[in-house]
Amino acid sequence: MLPFILSLLDKGVVETCRSDGFYRRSLTTYQGYLTHEETSAIQGRPWIQPEILLGISQNELDPAPRATKSVSINYIEFEGGK
Repeated sequence: MLPFILSLLDKGVVETCRSDGFYRRSLTTYQGYLTHEETSAIQGRPWIQPEILLGISQNELDPAPRATKSVSINYIEFEGGK
């Protein structure tokens, strides 16, 4: 846990999530949006992929496995801008 906290403090949320897929997959909310599919499936709330919300979907990213086998149909399109 300490390396994650230090990475957040040193690099910030976006760069930490860009450089480490496991951190990106553990992100549950960001800027008021739900970014975790399993949480969306359990709670029935809309979610968005963290890569899109963080503005890094076009970058070469550290691979990460899916966060869960749960699938949510509550996906929302991001209308905000970076």
